Amino acid sequence: MGKPHVLVIPYPAQGHVIPLMELSQNLAKEGTKISFVNTVFNHKRVLDALGEKVDENGLL
Repeated sequence: MGKPHVLVIPYPAQGHVIPLMELSQNLAKEGTKISFVNTVFNHKRVLDALGEKVDENGLL
């Protein structure tokens, strides 16, 4: 059996995106492949909310 793959689609509100992004990162650290679907509008809001905690790839 191969590596598990999870499709993550948060409800389009900032309060749902960040917690699911953190969960996805934790799952990825354990070897799960993650496909995270987000809108451009919400992505910009999340990046603005995170400020300087984001690296050049947009990850925490």
